[in-house]
Amino acid sequence: AGRAQVATRLCAGALQAFLGHLRALSARHDFPQTLLRLVGILAGALPWAREAPALQPLHETVTQHLKNLLMVVVADGIVPEGGEGPHAPMWAVVASLCPELRADVASAVASRSEPARDAGGAQ
Repeated sequence: AGRAQVATRLCAGALQAFLGHLRALSARHDFPQTLLRLVGILAGALPWAREAPALQPLHETVTQHLKNLLMVVVADGIVPEGGEGPHAPMWAVVASLCPELRADVASAVASRSEPARDAGGAQ
C-alpha cells in the first residue's frame, strides 16, 4: 500500500506540473506526442492497478487525474473532442484502456459549457 501512495503522489505531482505549463507546452510542435506519452503512461497503469485490490485507490486516482487532464485540454480547445488529427492516437489509447472515460469527459465538458439555467432568469 505504501508504493500505491507514492505512485499516487507522483501522478498528482506530474499532472500538476504538466497542467501548470500547459499553455507553453501546447504551443510546441511536438505537443501531441508529449500528451500521448503522458496519457499512455497514466492509462497504462490502469489495467494492473485494477487487478490488485490493494491498488484500487491508485486506480481510482489515476482515472480521476486522467479525466481531469482530458477535460482541461478539451475544454480549453487544445485537443479536439472528436478524435481526429494529431491527437487521434491519444484518443485511441484512452478508448482501448478506459473506454468510459471519453464519454465522461464529453459529458463533463458539455455540462461546463452550458449556460447557467438561472442566470439572468426571472426579474
